[in-house]
Amino acid sequence: VNTNFGKGNVPPWFNEGLAEYYSTFAIEDDQKAKLGLPLERHLNMLNQNKLIPLSTLFRISGSQLHETADHSRSIFYSESWALIHYLIANGKADALNKFLTALFQGTAPDAAFQQAFQIPYSQLESELRRYVQQNSYRYSAITFKQKLVFDTEMSVAPLSEAESNAYLGDLLYHTNRW
Repeated sequence: VNTNFGKGNVPPWFNEGLAEYYSTFAIEDDQKAKLGLPLERHLNMLNQNKLIPLSTLFRISGSQLHETADHSRSIFYSESWALIHYLIANGKADALNKFLTALFQGTAPDAAFQQAFQIPYSQLESELRRYVQQNSYRYSAITFKQKLVFDTEMSVAPLSEAESNAYLGDLLYHTNRW
């Protein structure tokens, strides 16, 4: 996401929520793929804690996120995942796209939200809370016509400390985290 939109432009709630959403990608029997499976640790976290108000969630910066305590950060990740999951599973991806586009164009979060979703924060917060409390979650499942073929000739070799540091430095440089 950072590569496509620029690291400073992507709201942390979207970046982390989408990453958590895609973390559930699973392949079964080399022919079936599932995406959007529920994450029990996030559901448990949200059912045991109060949701962060959306007006606050949408304003948390990357630096603020890294400065928060572990518990608060865990709620942030859980709620970001739940919000992305809810919006995708309930056909609200177009509104999400409008919201993000407005944010990328510099529109303030409150105005961008209202333009895109045309409901108050409180309504989406209520919908999200009900969604988190349910016992069944939609996910995408795809069955391919042919089995997926994977490279079975992959080899593993230990790296020296210098090689490991060189790869880490390259990764940090290319992700603007140096």
